Amino acid sequence: ELAAARFAAAGLGAVVEGGGQTSRRLWLKLAANAVLNPLTALWNVRNGEVLRRPEGRRIAADVCAEIAQVCAAAPPAAATPSPSARELEAFVEDCASENAGNWSSMHQDLHHGRRTEVEHLNGWVARRAR
Repeated sequence: ELAAARFAAAGLGAVVEGGGQTSRRLWLKLAANAVLNPLTALWNVRNGEVLRRPEGRRIAADVCAEIAQVCAAAPPAAATPSPSARELEAFVEDCASENAGNWSSMHQDLHHGRRTEVEHLNGWVARRAR
């Protein structure tokens, strides 16, 4: 709580939460990154365009379903329930909407000839899903 108070005093804000809440946030973030980053890079579009396309919505649903399965099979971080596929999709939708005009980091990496994190995101999920 001391760290949270220091962050707040610096105007950065912070929330003290348990491990289960943090774990849940990480699964949500993984879903957003695993859906939006690769598709923005492949399609050369901003975040907001991905879910405007029917194909983007279908892929998002599939990726979120797979992540939900991996999450459900993972050892629980705490008493916090794993996010469902629908909860993951809703978070992806929120991220796409809130950051609609942004270029994803993976798009930027590809655009500038840098290696992307696709293997660390989607590859990790695919390996765990087997």
